[in-house]
Amino acid sequence: MVKETILKKIIDCKIRPEQYVQTFTVEGRTFSLEPFGNWAKGNAEYIKLITNWRRKHQIAFPSIFDVTFQGTNKWFQSQVINNPERILFGLFDQDRCLIGHVGLSTFDFGIFDCEIDNVMKGDPNLEKGVLREATRQLVDFAYTVLEMSSVSLRVFGDNYRAIRLYQNCDFSVVDSIPMTLEFEGDTVHWREVVGNKNKVVHRIFIKMVHTREN
Repeated sequence: MVKETILKKIIDCKIRPEQYVQTFTVEGRTFSLEPFGNWAKGNAEYIKLITNWRRKHQIAFPSIFDVTFQGTNKWFQSQVINNPERILFGLFDQDRCLIGHVGLSTFDFGIFDCEIDNVMKGDPNLEKGVLREATRQLVDFAYTVLEMSSVSLRVFGDNYRAIRLYQNCDFSVVDSIPMTLEFEGDTVHWREVVGNKNKVVHRIFIKMVHTREN
């Protein structure tokens, strides 16, 4: 599948999300993954939830800033719904309540790899295994619908819960990336140390990869 075909498929997921809903069962309860598209634009309830989750779990992201409803709404429309190279699935329980989200972005069309993006468990009481199965469903989508050759991700080395989750989904560690802490006004950035051995390494990004052979 060529780049243009993959991008058309991502756009179609957002136009006709009902055609790409994935359902699965954990401990007798049914859950679903549904691509966010125009149908979700302007949904204040969803934006409020995503804003609160992002604010609560900032330490897991490479940038820390003042998370606001307005900023999240702008990001949701421009970087999720209108971005042809990103797809975000809402994770819903059987009562159609949004309880998390998982996504794909950073497509490398040279090697047909994409990166897992924005894996978030919004409900702290979520049954064990739901996020793991949602991640497996996402990987399967990348292979069967988008025809990727591999799926990669980056996670902070001190986020041991996430690393364990991905290992249980058959991801393998392939690299470690030194990160340094930088400030821009009130915003905190964790940035890769590139070509400057004098920079202090504050944290490590772990790169993990899943291939079809896994």
